Amino acid sequence: MSKPRIQHNGAEIEDDPLLTKQEIADLYGTTDRFVEKLIASGDLPAYKLGGKLVRIRRSDALALLRPVRTARDAL
Repeated sequence: MSKPRIQHNGAEIEDDPLLTKQEIADLYGTTDRFVEKLIASGDLPAYKLGGKLVRIRRSDALALLRPVRTARDAL
């Protein structure tokens, strides 16, 4: 399944919005401090826009989500 595409200045690009630390925290059901720790550890790529603005690609945030392995999975 391909990602939705949008037009920008005549060029077609993938729709992968940049989200705030708080929006990622809401997505994860955690605090923005936890998201800051993920960024600081290098586990979650983030981008600085100007002075203090930090944004994270939604696809990068979703890529960190993994299913939990259970004992049933081992059978």
